[in-house]
Amino acid sequence: MTRSFFLLLLFLGMGPHLVAASYDYRKFIPKEYRDLTEDDLDFDDDDPDHKDRVDFGPTSYEDRRFKKIDSYGPTDLKEVTVEKSTRVHGPLSASSLRTETLTVMGPVTAKKLTVEIVNVQGPTHLENAKVRGKTHVEGTLDARDTTFMGPLHISSTKVTLTDSDTVSIRIKNEEHGEGRRRAPRLELHNTRVVGDVEFVGAKGYVIMKDNSRIKGRIKHGTVMPAGR
Repeated sequence: MTRSFFLLLLFLGMGPHLVAASYDYRKFIPKEYRDLTEDDLDFDDDDPDHKDRVDFGPTSYEDRRFKKIDSYGPTDLKEVTVEKSTRVHGPLSASSLRTETLTVMGPVTAKKLTVEIVNVQGPTHLENAKVRGKTHVEGTLDARDTTFMGPLHISSTKVTLTDSDTVSIRIKNEEHGEGRRRAPRLELHNTRVVGDVEFVGAKGYVIMKDNSRIKGRIKHGTVMPAGR
């Protein structure tokens, strides 16, 4: 056997593995979401039951169970249970989603969500949700019929809670031009806050309607009449 023929056989035997190792999975990700992907993507190719999902581009699942979900692109989940983490790089629409942690870099619209920890970078709309631990949202938050059993941390100028309960609220707003900050507004509609409401940055305003209550203190903020 000549040396060149031996090298050819060696290349053919290893070729598929070499190609797989350097395969560019990001080409399947929509351009507007490619910058949000991580440098080191973790693929579980040895999972025959597809319990750990890594998806690229528009993704939709209904009535399924997974251990983990990593989705890069618009994602739609209905009647889905995830034992551990759900991570979405792009818009998320969810209905009857149960997961341990939810991390989203993009807008979120979720109904009947049950989760331990929420971390969202984008505008968030929740309805009939239960969050057992900490919630962190960078963007506007509109929550209805939702229970936040842990602290609620928001980076935004507008937060609206309707028919909801929360332990505490901390609102931080960003600077807008020449170091100026917009005054954040917290609107409560038939909502109970067990602890404090704290504004970090510019002084904030709280609008309380429909028998809303804050049992703790309002720090660096004031109550605004409901008619304003």
